[in-house]
Amino acid sequence: MRHPERVVTPGGVRWEVRFPKPTGRLKQRWFRTKHSADAFARELENVRAAGGKADMTITYDTVVKAFATARYGALSAGSAEQYTKDFARAAPYMGGKALRAISAADIEQFRESELLAIRGRQRAITAAALARAERRLAKAQAKNADTAPAERKLAEIRARVAVSESAGIRSVNAAIRSLRTLLKFAQSRSYVSQNVATFVHKLKPVKAADKPMEAAVLTPAEITALIAATAPDWRPAIAVLAYGGLRIGELLGLTWGDIELNRGRLLVRRQLCGDTGVLREPKTARSQRFVELPSATISALKAWKLKCPKGELELVFPNTEGGPANHYNFRGRVFVPALRRAGLRRVRVHDMRHTCASLLIAAGCDIAAVSRQLGHANVATTLAVYSHWFAKRSESGLGARLEAFVTQENAAATPADNSAQPRAA
Repeated sequence: MRHPERVVTPGGVRWEVRFPKPTGRLKQRWFRTKHSADAFARELENVRAAGGKADMTITYDTVVKAFATARYGALSAGSAEQYTKDFARAAPYMGGKALRAISAADIEQFRESELLAIRGRQRAITAAALARAERRLAKAQAKNADTAPAERKLAEIRARVAVSESAGIRSVNAAIRSLRTLLKFAQSRSYVSQNVATFVHKLKPVKAADKPMEAAVLTPAEITALIAATAPDWRPAIAVLAYGGLRIGELLGLTWGDIELNRGRLLVRRQLCGDTGVLREPKTARSQRFVELPSATISALKAWKLKCPKGELELVFPNTEGGPANHYNFRGRVFVPALRRAGLRRVRVHDMRHTCASLLIAAGCDIAAVSRQLGHANVATTLAVYSHWFAKRSESGLGARLEAFVTQENAAATPADNSAQPRAA
């Protein structure tokens, strides 16, 4: 390969780089600046030094297919699905481009545009819900009817406006991580010499203390009301969510072989994928865990077992035919209607995990026990999410307890032997 040469053309001065293609034929590229030509030449040299073929025309789409072929077999189904979604989201910005032509600026453009798109969709949904709630309130006022339900609904939607301003951060950051992994794979194949995605900063996440989590947590009285307002066949499922802290996929993936009714606990060892309806192992090893339940919930499960629809998979909470239940049907046909009938604010199914955590912390459980019950990857994750709740449950009377302990230890100590005392002079 020759170094960049200055060439005068009718269109002005250009810098030419000549290099051999993988087929052996000589190819040439022109650049407007010497800086761009030198960067391209260094890229070629790095690829050749790494033992790779200097195919500078390989595209983003080609590498995505190569990554899927080489890596998906060793990944869980959930991870593979996530990579596929993230690569597809980035395709409008990078699809068809030569991989080496993708810069950090391109990924930053994807980051900002995707965040704006997500927040725009969220604002539109919130605005439509707000307009409906305002119309409902106006009708109630015009008819001199009870306006309390409409006012409560309006306040709930207004509280969601602040949440919509922080929407999309986790999703976009996950996509950036996927792009970093893709370009790292491309580096290993000598398609590029550097991973430009590492130069792209991820969005600053919202701190757990800043999240309005308390508003999404139900009190024990609200949990009781929610269970009572749920369709009878699904009451045990709501109880398991509230007192066991399971994710929705873990709940719908339970089989009767996972329930130890005589020991008051269940085993989480698989989850039901919401997109495919396939049972698979949890993503992390810590997600496979035993979950202890209150006796009332165990009694509800015993009664439910007698009339549960039978199916090949022996699921605890199947659909009416005994097959896997649909995530979206559970939310839309079971959970949300129960909230409405109970007169409760709109919370997510996932907020039942936060509810369970708040109950455990209020009951005096230590952080390790809470982490095991929820199936977090490590205790640090639990502390990061719920540190402010542990702080609220700060111990009182520590001085008195310390004094009592010291007094008890001193009283139990053996008096010193007088013979050990030094003699008087």
